[in-house]
Amino acid sequence: MSVIIEPNVLEYHSPLTETSTNHITLHNQTEDVKAFKIKTTAPKLYCVRPNAAILQPGETIKVSIIFLGLSEEPVDYKCKDKFLVIVLPAPYDIESGRSVSDVWNDLETEFKAVAIQKKIKVVYSPTPAAEPVEEHKEPTPAQEKQPEPTQQQQQQQEIPPQPVKSTAETKQEKNEVYEKKEEPSHSTTPAPAASMEPPLSSEQQDLNSKISPSTMLFIAIIVLALGWLYY
Repeated sequence: MSVIIEPNVLEYHSPLTETSTNHITLHNQTEDVKAFKIKTTAPKLYCVRPNAAILQPGETIKVSIIFLGLSEEPVDYKCKDKFLVIVLPAPYDIESGRSVSDVWNDLETEFKAVAIQKKIKVVYSPTPAAEPVEEHKEPTPAQEKQPEPTQQQQQQQEIPPQPVKSTAETKQEKNEVYEKKEEPSHSTTPAPAASMEPPLSSEQQDLNSKISPSTMLFIAIIVLALGWLYY
């Protein structure tokens, strides 16, 4: 059975320009009264409360190690600061009006051989060691409930998209339509125009039927010859 001193490392997180507090815990597992004192290599940067006190049998004391902060944030976060915790037996009653610090030299001289000592390092950390907290995110306007689609929109969604036709297919369809337009329609074909010449009499028709092509050619040659002689 002994005195338990925790932790092994004191860790301070950025920003290191601000004040922060850590703790050293001492638990007396023995049946004897103990006295302790805490020393540091950087007394200007830390405030220890209490830095010396009596530890009764079975008692636990939590000592506050207050980091006063640096003048500016360090670059490499390296730290060489240390704490030394010394525990000595305290079998004698301390007179009223006196503290452990007042009688510490006497106790150290008498019980130095049985003293309990523990060194505690200081570590600077650029980020705080915090447990992840699940953030509650408010829904964005895009994530809010959308209005229900109207009947017309539903019908448009149900119509499957039509395949896109190529330029060659479109041109071929236009040519087919143009050829259909050019074809004559029986229903729209206009009737032939009536002849403006007066109808021939039956005698003229009989005469024309009796004249042979050779006779008409001979008459035409005679007419041309007379016309040439006349001019």
